[in-house]
Amino acid sequence: MHLSLLTIAIVSLQVQAFKDTSPFLLFSSSLSNSIKQFPKEQIASRDRVLKTTELFLSECPSDAYLILLQPSISASQLSNKSSQIRQLSKNNHVKTQLSVRDTVGLKIEDGVRILRYLETNCGSKGVVGWPLDDIMGQKEPGKSLTVLNKLEENEIISDNSPVYDNLKSFMKLANYTLILVTTPKSAQETVLPIDEFQNMPSHIELRRGLTARGHVISSNADLRPLFEKYQFFNPGLFAGIMISIILLSILSIGIRAISSLEVSYSAFEKEMGPEKQKIQ
Repeated sequence: MHLSLLTIAIVSLQVQAFKDTSPFLLFSSSLSNSIKQFPKEQIASRDRVLKTTELFLSECPSDAYLILLQPSISASQLSNKSSQIRQLSKNNHVKTQLSVRDTVGLKIEDGVRILRYLETNCGSKGVVGWPLDDIMGQKEPGKSLTVLNKLEENEIISDNSPVYDNLKSFMKLANYTLILVTTPKSAQETVLPIDEFQNMPSHIELRRGLTARGHVISSNADLRPLFEKYQFFNPGLFAGIMISIILLSILSIGIRAISSLEVSYSAFEKEMGPEKQKIQ
């Protein structure tokens, strides 16, 4: 009984741990040493994934960038389209790819962050929407082009969605980078509508006269969320949990086997002991 409760508790803990995760994908026709050095992990923090992505983009590797924003989706849902994604990853032009099945804490705003990064560091021209029919026509001489598009809910996994056909068209370009940013189902996004993004200023003035806080935070304090600061659920921990369950099962069987042993009371009576039997 206790073993069953322990197993249920462990499974519940694992489910809760992956509740706030969603996949992240990056495909590029350019080579990158920074992406190659990224460990092939099934789970990673948002901060780590974004920093690795920005390190790759700091080289301004492509002429065209496509950032797709897909809210409220899980890795298991996206895996239903694994054949299409596998076709994209096996494209002859793909030389670099970053694929994280479970990224903790991704937000829709992260796509905007990547766009701003490209505008600031690479002088890229940002375009909102899906101008794939004339994507190179939107490009200015001497500047790269970044397309930002927010998909409808479940659009990327819909059977009737033209997303993958459009992606194949985009990946026919000679020099490109494709980034898919998703958010978990439990995330509550408070983002401006995508059509208002064009009117959003690049720099927003900070409000002044805010009420002083009751405590002082050190400038060196790490304010990242707990799951981004520490990696709790790694393959070693899961292996340890599974081994513990097996050992507990063996121990439980052994205890029950010992407790079921029975010895007859007659074996302890003097009249029926071994000495008495020899005399007879």
